[in-house]
Amino acid sequence: MHNPPFDPPRGLRLTAGLMLSALFLCQGSTYAQEEGQKRPPSAAELLTQAREKIEGYRTLRARMIEQIEVEGEKVVAKGVYLQGANNRLRLELKVDTGLIDAKLLQVCDGDILWTTYEIGETKRILRRDVRNILRSANARGPSLTTALVADLGLGGLPAMLASIQKYHQLGNVEEIKLKGRNFYRLTGRWKEALVEEWAANSGYRRSFEHIPEIVEVFIERNELFPYRVRYWKVDDAGERRPVITIDFRDVVVNSSIDPSEFAYVPADSSQVQDITGLYLQKLQGPAPTPGSN
Repeated sequence: MHNPPFDPPRGLRLTAGLMLSALFLCQGSTYAQEEGQKRPPSAAELLTQAREKIEGYRTLRARMIEQIEVEGEKVVAKGVYLQGANNRLRLELKVDTGLIDAKLLQVCDGDILWTTYEIGETKRILRRDVRNILRSANARGPSLTTALVADLGLGGLPAMLASIQKYHQLGNVEEIKLKGRNFYRLTGRWKEALVEEWAANSGYRRSFEHIPEIVEVFIERNELFPYRVRYWKVDDAGERRPVITIDFRDVVVNSSIDPSEFAYVPADSSQVQDITGLYLQKLQGPAPTPGSN
């Protein structure tokens, strides 16, 4: 079951974007369609190519800026995204809304994925044994491992791209030029079956302010890097407004990163919730078949 966060208190709605990204550099509003270009790849092909290229880097470092707009108010979260080989990851975001402080920290050393949420005085720490989960998935066939990245959210930018591909009905791809650089622009909407499941199991309504309906991804054509991901809400009149915008800037690949960046030890072990068992239990269900999603 895939449930979005529903109707939190008003103070938390302003930081809802931090929890959605699970969790993107295009500026300006005028796009020029390139002429004389061959037909671009499909949206699914682009997302797969971008994800595989990112996964192939020895390291990746970038500044990350997340802008959240809910109920007419805007907050900005800033931080850093670090990625190493073999599922090593560090994602750190901080936001000060003026009403409440919030932090999101996600660290994986390749074996254990830690996710820490701090909202005001409330702190939650989740632990997932990545190696154990992936071992169980691989034992049931290679197709399940790819599906698992999207379905169970092992973290990071590759997981975000996999989730977009898995849970959205993707539209056409546009080739655009922005400030002298060539981008692919693709959009998608939640798959209707997923929306119906939310409505049936969690009382989801399209009128919920903090749940976006459209995703928009800008992928640089040569680098195949998604410099921006933006989520939109559509009102009753059909007008779109941005809810979450995530930008990656100052992207550096294959540079040296201190291994300690991918290490994490919780200060208070009593706050840790180990949810590995939930993942392993889910893996006991039917294995996905090609084209089933």
